[in-house]
Amino acid sequence: MPKLDGMQLLKYIIAKAPETKVIMISAHGTIELAVEAMKIGAYDFVVKPFSLD
Repeated sequence: MPKLDGMQLLKYIIAKAPETKVIMISAHGTIELAVEAMKIGAYDFVVKPFSLD
């Protein structure tokens, strides 16, 4: 995303509509990033590649 990163977008969404369930999907996810996202309000954090199961 050229103008903001996923964490900035998550913060924006949660600020505007806190009831929205946001699932973060990242190819470069770390445990630290997942924990931060969940603390901000992400519903879940998935690292690519992932299985639909």
